[in-house]
Amino acid sequence: MKFFKNIVKFSKLRSGDKIIFLEALYYSAKSRFMVKFIPFKKIAPILGDGREDLCVDDEKFIGEIKKISAAVNTVSRNTPWESKCLVQALTAKYMLKRRGIKSAVYFGVMKNDEKNIKAHAWIKSNNIILTGKAGMDNYKIISIFSDM
Repeated sequence: MKFFKNIVKFSKLRSGDKIIFLEALYYSAKSRFMVKFIPFKKIAPILGDGREDLCVDDEKFIGEIKKISAAVNTVSRNTPWESKCLVQALTAKYMLKRRGIKSAVYFGVMKNDEKNIKAHAWIKSNNIILTGKAGMDNYKIISIFSDM
């Protein structure tokens, strides 16, 4: 039933919005495949060179960044595959890069109540967190991949 409701919602979108959602779906599938089957050392260069985050405000990209964020977050909740934080960050990275918008992907860790280590990834561009914002403050940043 949810699938059909989503199809109806999608059909009511403007064509430009449909395109960005389809782009997010494509990159989400590609990102999930990569995360599942490709070693991280081969994915890392796509994320950036590992320098410190140097994001600057550039008003001309704010609208596009917000559209990408909404598309990635909506698509990730509705994919038949697992679309957790790293898949979301990689999806957004592809979409930003395609538009020439610079960004930084953050990786953080924390210990949960059982003393197990949990990891999290999020992406920021122009001081906007696109994906992974929920709970990110609980994680200690261990690396930043930036294309600045």
